[in-house]
Amino acid sequence: VLLFADPKASTKTFGKMDPATAPQAKLVEVTKNFDKFRGQSVSILGSVKKVCEMSGCWFEMADGKDAVRITMKDYGFT
Repeated sequence: VLLFADPKASTKTFGKMDPATAPQAKLVEVTKNFDKFRGQSVSILGSVKKVCEMSGCWFEMADGKDAVRITMKDYGFT
């Protein structure tokens, strides 16, 4: 899964996919229909709201009123 910041703010891209070619999905779509997206790579737009400041092992991302907590495998994107 590729995650990048809200385009209205400063933008950073994380992950291996190219945002220009990645299929996009809304956060609410992915969280409510997880089985539909299982095994797929998609781009999710949102804002990073909180991060683990000790070791970078998680962050919280929001897209409007919908939010999720992302836990990193081996402290980063693979």
